[in-house]
Amino acid sequence: MSISQPPTPCPPHRRAAIVSIGDELITGQVLDTNSAYLASRLVEASILPVEHITVPDDDAALAATLVRLARATDLILCSGGIGPTPDDPTREALAIALGEDLVTDEPTRAALAERCASRGRPLTPLTLLQALRPRSAAMLPNTAGTAPGLFARLRPDAPAPGADVFCLPGPPMEVHAMFNLSVAPALRPVLRGGFATRLVRIVGLGESDAAAKLGPILARDRNPLVGITASGGVLTCRIRAQTPPDATSDSVHSELDRTEASIRAALPDHVLDGPPPGADRSIAPTLEESIIHALARRAETLACAESCTGGLLSEILTRVPGCSAAMVGSWVTYSNTMKESQLGVSRTLLESHGAVSDPAARAMAVGALDRSGARHALAITGIAGPDGGTPDKPVGTVHIALASRAADPATPPIVDARRLALSGPRQEIRLRAAANALALLHFRMRGLDPGRGRLSMEAACQPTAVARA
Repeated sequence: MSISQPPTPCPPHRRAAIVSIGDELITGQVLDTNSAYLASRLVEASILPVEHITVPDDDAALAATLVRLARATDLILCSGGIGPTPDDPTREALAIALGEDLVTDEPTRAALAERCASRGRPLTPLTLLQALRPRSAAMLPNTAGTAPGLFARLRPDAPAPGADVFCLPGPPMEVHAMFNLSVAPALRPVLRGGFATRLVRIVGLGESDAAAKLGPILARDRNPLVGITASGGVLTCRIRAQTPPDATSDSVHSELDRTEASIRAALPDHVLDGPPPGADRSIAPTLEESIIHALARRAETLACAESCTGGLLSEILTRVPGCSAAMVGSWVTYSNTMKESQLGVSRTLLESHGAVSDPAARAMAVGALDRSGARHALAITGIAGPDGGTPDKPVGTVHIALASRAADPATPPIVDARRLALSGPRQEIRLRAAANALALLHFRMRGLDPGRGRLSMEAACQPTAVARA
């Protein structure tokens, strides 16, 4: 369905706002993933998102938000609040903002009637709510659900141009489908100038340590602008180049290349590999993608032995398509009995040092290496909480180890073990433990000797030699 435009000239879409609608989002009962998706798609189109806002199921509050944003931006993308129930406020809010009444869109009404008939269901008044639209608005087809979207041009200070408003459903699958079908073709990015982005992933460093090493690269008056975000034990440097109207694509990418090279020079051991040649360089591989791809390129394999993470490390790695080229298998050995029987960790060692210890982590890694036939084996053992800690080993104490085969089969494996002092709730401790274990493997594949490349949240730990299990 084409979107009719008003006769007044339509300015380009330079600045955009993203509005998420729903009481369940405000109260934290449901995680909002639509905002991140919509923002990333706008960035791909060289349209800058300048505000994300979440509003409750309140038509007056939403209408006021739309009017405010229409005065400050060129484009507003909304998600949620257009379903078939009385608590869906988007139609009414858009009508209030436009100063219009709601009318029935006859083609949509006919489509809803046909859909209900094909399924043997009655056409109820609630279902018919989905056929209502403000008088000047257009309906957007929903190929993945029942509730159509809405499009309107909101001009609260006419003759000022105002903003284009796209109202999409709430379910992510429907948002994606409607964006691709109706929103993306209607976007009007600036043809010359704008901005370009690139991401660089960093492991094994906290934000403050990374910032100290990057120094002036993070200056807020710099172009390209560089910012750091942290999630799950991984840092992401976000590079954004603001481009003048006369800039060429080559010159913009040259600026991004120089900034990325500066980051890599400042953090040579900690920066993950970028995307493969020819891939979109604005999308950086995740930590698990980087590890799996690096192992596959080197024709090397990995096994895992997990205690406190309960298989989380293996689950993270197997999210990557094609992981079978590198991942051979894993053990979840929660009890000491399982550590003994499955990995060959000696009872004497466990009684002397405990399951949460440097020697136990080393023995688990060596045992997994021997039993799997892999080139590398990662092991994790710790106290994820919320209870189980002691004064000597508080909650958040985690030991990780990496065992790798030496070039000479007769030589004992190379083992690198670290003690981590993690904080946060149970799931965060488990996630950070897994990320730090993968960072340890990253260091090994960078050719660093055991002990080199300090990890974030690493605590002092005396190295302990462990013979083959």
